[in-house]
Amino acid sequence: MSEAFDPEKRDIKNLPSITKYKSIWDTGAIGIVVTKNVIGSLKLQPIRPVHVETTSGPYETFAYLINLYLPNNILIPGSLGFRR
Repeated sequence: MSEAFDPEKRDIKNLPSITKYKSIWDTGAIGIVVTKNVIGSLKLQPIRPVHVETTSGPYETFAYLINLYLPNNILIPGSLGFRR
């Protein structure tokens, strides 16, 4: 995971560092839940407040833009992460 950037507009020699986290891939989810630890270590800034509905109930939180890297080196740029 890294801070979000547009891979087509960023100098490949000046990319943000990638940090590895253990995670669970929920194929039915429409967003990515990120913890306070991830937000803090990547120095992410919220892009907007959001209302999230979960099986545990609804809550208000903030959305963050991240780049998600899968173990097979697939990049998913501009992914939306939600603080839990």
